[in-house]
Amino acid sequence: MKFFLLASLLLATSFATLSCGSQKDADKIGDAQLCLDKLGSSPASSDVDDCISKISGVSSAGAETLRCTAGFMKEGFASGKRFIDALSSVDNNTSSSSTLALMGVLTFTADSTVTKNYSV
Repeated sequence: MKFFLLASLLLATSFATLSCGSQKDADKIGDAQLCLDKLGSSPASSDVDDCISKISGVSSAGAETLRCTAGFMKEGFASGKRFIDALSSVDNNTSSSSTLALMGVLTFTADSTVTKNYSV
């Protein structure tokens, strides 16, 4: 009887350890979201990348939404300063195309290549 109880306890402990060892996609997404939330309104690009690395390999809608959000955070849109700069460029533009001035301010430039900036 003691052997059966000990074996059952050992089996239950092993099962609990193995099932808790792998993190589910939802947990990874939650960890990445919490990490991004803690960064504040002017995060460093490398800090944003560190948060997003938590969901590498996850391809759900939630993960893709966080990647998109991270792209905007890296570009400085979290603080609202980029929006203010964009609207100011339209107001202060003396050339014929205020749209080009606006797009110049709103263009993503945080990553090293146009392809990487476009893929956000």
